[in-house]
Amino acid sequence: MLIEQDYIMRMISQLIETLIKYIFKGKDRELEENLNESNEQSEIYDKLKYLVDSYNINQAENLLFENIDVNNIENFKLALLFYQYVNEKDNEFLEKSNYSREEIQQGIQDISRKFGYENIVDLFLS
Repeated sequence: MLIEQDYIMRMISQLIETLIKYIFKGKDRELEENLNESNEQSEIYDKLKYLVDSYNINQAENLLFENIDVNNIENFKLALLFYQYVNEKDNEFLEKSNYSREEIQQGIQDISRKFGYENIVDLFLS
């Protein structure tokens, strides 16, 4: 089970990295720095991370989807950084938060669909 979870974690990480490189032509840490230049995006991201760190990942994900504007690609960046942050948590943390790697994967699929990048995600996950 642990090996399977580690595999899923690596696969999610590679998927996010691929999307970031393809869509934003950058590295994730650079994206996080760019995100911090936008006060509104930065505030939302900080709130999302606070909720995640408080074991409220489902609440954070709901907040993320409530604040998504599909006409603003920066929101896709925010979502990818959010799922990357959640994916970096260990299995024990996710279990305590009543969340799973499969839900991270599903969230990435859902958000990618909203922004029209589902083909890349589907191709990567198939």
